[in-house]
Amino acid sequence: MNYIKSVPALSTVVSLEGYNFNYTQYVFLSSNQTVLLPAITAVNLFSALPSVSSNNPPFSGYKIDSYDVVNKNIINVTVKLSANASPSLYDIVVVNAAGYTKLSDSGYVLSGVSG
Repeated sequence: MNYIKSVPALSTVVSLEGYNFNYTQYVFLSSNQTVLLPAITAVNLFSALPSVSSNNPPFSGYKIDSYDVVNKNIINVTVKLSANASPSLYDIVVVNAAGYTKLSDSGYVLSGVSG
């Protein structure tokens, strides 16, 4: 696994390369340490679509509004972890109508480190 470091209270811009980012509907920050994220919610966007939900199970996440679709193959996501966030691993989840992809699917995770 490759780690992208993010220092709490400072913004980190993560540039993702892939496909069809021009169809992005939502971006979420997810972590196994859900107590560290504000407004964490259970995300189950595809429950009514069995053909899509089987490959896109529910996850817990915090909706991020600060992202920029550069083009269909690049999206920049700005992450600002809470100042009191403890070291933990975070995943970025990009959602469109066909499903979602995670940063960890490419072998990367966001690592919250102390400043």
